[in-house]
Amino acid sequence: MTHAPTPHVVSTPSNDVLLRDVTLRDGLQLTGKVLPTDVKIRLARELLRLGVPELEIGSMARPDLVPPMANTLEVVAGLTREELERCWIWVAPPRNVQRAIDAGARDVQYCFSASVRGSCAAGTRARDRQRRARRGR
Repeated sequence: MTHAPTPHVVSTPSNDVLLRDVTLRDGLQLTGKVLPTDVKIRLARELLRLGVPELEIGSMARPDLVPPMANTLEVVAGLTREELERCWIWVAPPRNVQRAIDAGARDVQYCFSASVRGSCAAGTRARDRQRRARRGR
């Protein structure tokens, strides 16, 4: 049995920096294509084996808006508990935090807008979606 290298923390004069690879989320989300689950799992395992300290392995984005993230929960299910200790899921709506945890994720990165402009824009989009849903669109 081989052991993964110890994660590397880069020391700087004022603090420590922990590197997190975002290939499986940010690197894939703009491609418009879904990478098969088994390929994502193999890529995650290889990055972990090579000593990448942490990975973002996907996002709880809506599959119709960000198709490459559609199989994120399947990737979570395919990784071991030990592997998931070094993996993160990007989430936005609060309901997706629980979905990620229920699927086995241990760490989530919750994103929200700290600006009034961003919060208002998000609120407007949510209201528009609710109105369309009520009208049957």
